[in-house]
Amino acid sequence: MSEGDDARSAGNHPSTFYGVNLGLPEGAQRPEDVPLVCTSIQEVQAAVRTHKTARFKQFTCRELAAVYSGQRLEPAEPTSPAAAPAAAAGGEKPSPFRNPTRPEFQAFRSLVEHGDEAAAVAEPGFFRILYPDDEPEVASARARRVTDLYLNVPTKGTYETPLHLASKLGHVEVVRELVRHPACKRDVRNKFGETPEQVICKQSKGGESADAARQLAFLLQDPYYVQVLADADGCEPPVLAPPCSPQQGRPVGESPVQSPDSPLGSPVGSPLRPRAWAGPMPRQLADEFHRRWRSPLSVSPLRSRKAHALDDVRLSDASKGWERVGRGLASELAVEWREYWPFLDRHLDIGSQAGLQALEEHLHRQGCAVLDTQSLPVLFQTLRRAECGR
Repeated sequence: MSEGDDARSAGNHPSTFYGVNLGLPEGAQRPEDVPLVCTSIQEVQAAVRTHKTARFKQFTCRELAAVYSGQRLEPAEPTSPAAAPAAAAGGEKPSPFRNPTRPEFQAFRSLVEHGDEAAAVAEPGFFRILYPDDEPEVASARARRVTDLYLNVPTKGTYETPLHLASKLGHVEVVRELVRHPACKRDVRNKFGETPEQVICKQSKGGESADAARQLAFLLQDPYYVQVLADADGCEPPVLAPPCSPQQGRPVGESPVQSPDSPLGSPVGSPLRPRAWAGPMPRQLADEFHRRWRSPLSVSPLRSRKAHALDDVRLSDASKGWERVGRGLASELAVEWREYWPFLDRHLDIGSQAGLQALEEHLHRQGCAVLDTQSLPVLFQTLRRAECGR
């Protein structure tokens, strides 16, 4: 037999067969225009276009293809989300909220760039919105977990946390924002066994690396705070607490802390609440701050006029005496300051930009005249003079 005869013989006997099952209900007759077995994909496509419930399968034997075409198949499971909601991975209940759009992502990015996003993700109320059926303890656990991932998740290769990277590159402000959060871990070691304090400015560029290194060394020490505690009713005089750190807890013999009002909180079971605090700062500076805040006379052996005035203010003004002395001391030692203002119901530094903004918003809410930005510092100075003149 010639090669041409072999080719014609192969063309007359195809090796691939397609069984087309139309998915007809029981008892229905098969249309004559659709064969049981197709030998070309074009025939299959024509049948599938005509009958939407049709399914096909490829075989190497005509008889098997015919059997598949003639048997009754179970109807296909619905695949649309409306017909059959998908189960979440790991048994997690799916969120009832849609995915955010691109403009919403841009708006969230703007909030991240201009606000404290770590405090936002640490708020249990955020997770109660996403998972309204969760218990409060579960929502708090979610917030702690996400906050830990946000602040302390390391890189895969070198196992460096965000604090490692910011310290290594000499980014002082980034480190300042990270260590401001009590959940930020300062003692995590990277692949080479180094803590963030040990990699300060290793890859820093520029001529200001020496100054940045001093600031970073200051920031990466355990943060200490000095706070004034007072009861809510004001029946008892305020108490100046010893310096303590969120990383190390309160001094020996005192209860742990749990209130979110300040970085340190309040003693468990105690009616005292933080009324003002200074920090964060290194332990040595915290000890000096505490000593000078407790007794201005300890600064100098001579009873100077300034020491007399500070001591008189602290003892005579029960409402803001401790705060007035601490506020000036924080300004002198360049330490962050927060105090409670009842009319704002917040702890903040009223002289900072955030404090002035809060004051302006309060005045607007009270129906006062609109104040421009330049007049707010003047108002603040007026308030201070009025307070000092009591």
